Amino acid sequence: MKIIGLSATQRSQRATSGGPLVIATCNDWPDPSRSDAAYLHAPEARGVQAQHSFWDGESQPFLTARAVILRSTWNYHHDLPRFRRWLSLLEAAGVPVWNPPALVRWNLDKRYLLELGRLGIPVVLTVALDTTSAEGVAAVMRDRRWPEAVVKPAKGASGFAVRHVHFSEFTEDPPDLGMPDRPLLVQEYLPAVSEQGEVAFVFFAGMFSHLRRTRTRPHPRAAEAALCQRVSRELPIRRKRDRHGGFGRSPTGCSRRHRGTAFVAAVRAGRWSRD
Repeated sequence: MKIIGLSATQRSQRATSGGPLVIATCNDWPDPSRSDAAYLHAPEARGVQAQHSFWDGESQPFLTARAVILRSTWNYHHDLPRFRRWLSLLEAAGVPVWNPPALVRWNLDKRYLLELGRLGIPVVLTVALDTTSAEGVAAVMRDRRWPEAVVKPAKGASGFAVRHVHFSEFTEDPPDLGMPDRPLLVQEYLPAVSEQGEVAFVFFAGMFSHLRRTRTRPHPRAAEAALCQRVSRELPIRRKRDRHGGFGRSPTGCSRRHRGTAFVAAVRAGRWSRD
């Protein structure tokens, strides 16, 4: 069914109607976060109905909304075509969306950094690649003499597939970057980001409100977590029926989800070796 865009008068009527304010979340995280709950409470405290709905769920709650606020659509990068269609649906229906769909579309591809750089805005040195090969990344680092770099998909979010790499990793057998099949960004690694953090400036209606410093701190057990994931992928899945006739845990005594953790514990205790 084709949705006809609303006129300016109809959009104004929608804004003053009794429709709810809808906070867009996602199916992967069905329960509102603490900050989402605060967003829901604030308008309700002022007599405005508010609710949250999944962007990757039913469309109807958004089409009848007074306005839509993009909040926790954290899985959008796993299905970008569908997310773009959803934005176009709201746009065609004349639903006010914050941020505006045109701005959101521009922001979906991190190659906007190159555009900002061309406008004279200071950005981290960035090179866009159409290949996901380790050789391509190594060539960029070699040409620019970067001993370290950050590699990430041009279209991603929440740290998805981001890697901090050293040029020494490429001197022998190029590593498998494990990147999705999409354009890549290779960026100069800035130690200050890890040591001092990033500062975000927050504005409301063009007025500065506050700033926030975010520091990236490696989890103390990050290496173990990576090992657990690798082992969970490589170990065979063996399931046996339990006494009730259903499938229970594997003969190793733990589920696939926890098998890697058990493996690390065994290594620590000296109960496992490659030999």
